[in-house]
Order: sequence, then structure tokens, then C-alpha cells
Amino acid sequence: MTSPIAGGVDCDLHPAVPHLTSLLPYMNDYWQDWRPGQGKPGESLPDMQKQALDKFGVAYGICNPLYGVQMVFSEDMQDAFCRALNDWLAKEWLDKDARLRGSIVIPTQSVEKSVAEIERCAKDKRF
Repeated sequence: MTSPIAGGVDCDLHPAVPHLTSLLPYMNDYWQDWRPGQGKPGESLPDMQKQALDKFGVAYGICNPLYGVQMVFSEDMQDAFCRALNDWLAKEWLDKDARLRGSIVIPTQSVEKSVAEIERCAKDKRF
């Protein structure tokens, strides 16, 4: 067995997010509230009425069920998840070991938002 090269660089580490809720502390309040305390979002008509229809005085609500891949169709949500993931990576991994660095995860649906996320994260030289 050969010994590792001192000072080498491993550019393919994969920290795993334990659960989607692990990113919630890194998202602003608006995005933290997209999931109910129990059950799935949109699973309860009374919750939907209270949180969306009644709260905003909506006359008509067009339902677009979210199921896995549909989430990526929301440019703003994708942006929020990328931002949260980058912040989570910095706090939960990079802050805990000075050897670690991170790749910037960008929202691919928007060039402008991708550039903004790169510029935001690039201030942290660990990315």
C-alpha cells in the first residue's frame, strides 16, 4: 500500500446533505416556510386555503403539483436551494476543516443568477 502524497489535492470530495431540511437554516424566511410542519406541501386543502388563498385574497389559484423534478422549473427556488447549499457547505464542512474547499453550485436556469451566486461565493476564498 502506498502512502498518500503530502500536500496533494483531492478535487472530487462529495459531502452529502443528510436531508433537504438540513438546508432550511440557510434559507431566508420566505423559502423556509414552503414546507408544512407535517406532511407534504400542498397535501392539505385547509393549509393551502389558509396559507395561499385566504392570506393573499386570491380569486383563482391554478394548481401545479410539485413532484420531484418539477421543483427545478422554478428559477427562484433553484436559486434559493443553490444559495442554501453553498452556505450549508461553507458552515457545515468548510468551517470545520481548513483543508476543505468547495465548488460553487449555481442555478443553471439563469445566467444572471448564476453570475450573482458565483460573485457572492467567490468572496469566500475557500470556493
